[in-house]
Amino acid sequence: MTMQTRVYIVHMSSALASTLFIKAKEVGMMEKGYVWIITDGVTNLIDSLHPSVVESMNGALGIQFYVPKSTKLNNFTIRWNTRYQIDNPTDPPSKLSIFGLWSYDTIWAVAQAAEKVGLANATFRKPISKQKSTDLEALVTSRNGQELLKEILQSKFIGLSGRFDLSDRQLAVSTFQIINIIGRGWREIGFWTAQNGILRRLNQSQ
Repeated sequence: MTMQTRVYIVHMSSALASTLFIKAKEVGMMEKGYVWIITDGVTNLIDSLHPSVVESMNGALGIQFYVPKSTKLNNFTIRWNTRYQIDNPTDPPSKLSIFGLWSYDTIWAVAQAAEKVGLANATFRKPISKQKSTDLEALVTSRNGQELLKEILQSKFIGLSGRFDLSDRQLAVSTFQIINIIGRGWREIGFWTAQNGILRRLNQSQ
C-alpha cells in the first residue's frame, strides 16, 4: 500500500514555529511522507533562529523576501559584523534580517525627506490647553508634517534591501526567494516574481 504524502503549510510566528518543528522531529514527522512549506514570516528570520531549531526543519521548503547582492550591502555587513563583535565579544555572529535592512532604509528615507523639507528650521504648533488633557494631547506637532509625509512617500532609491519604493504607501516587494533547509543552513532553489511566477534563476533585468 502506497503511503499518502501529507503537506503542511506553516504560517505562524517564529517562536511557535520553533516549538512546532522540534516536536514534529521528535514524533517522526520530518521523515519521508511529510512535506513542510514555511511562509515568509518564519523564513525571513531563519538566520536568527537557534541552530538546533533550524536543524529540526531539515528538508522543509521556505519562501523569503529576496535581497539582491550589492557592494553597498557587503560593505555595510562587514561594518555591522565588526561592530557587533566589539560590543558582544562572547556571542556568535548575528546576521541582519530583512527587517533590519528595511529599518535602515526607512531611516535613510526619513532623513532624505527631512533634508528636502528643511526641518532644521521647522516650526511647531502648541496644543490647545485642556483641563483633562492626556500626555499625547500635550505634545507639540510640526507644521511641516504633511510636507514631510509627502516627501517620504515619494522616496525611491536603491538601499541595502534593494529597490525602496513607497509610492503606493507601502513597500513594494515583487521578488521572493525559495529555499530548502538542509542541516543547520539552507540553499537557494529558485525564485518567484509577480511578473514571471516561479523561476530557477533571475536575470539581470529582473
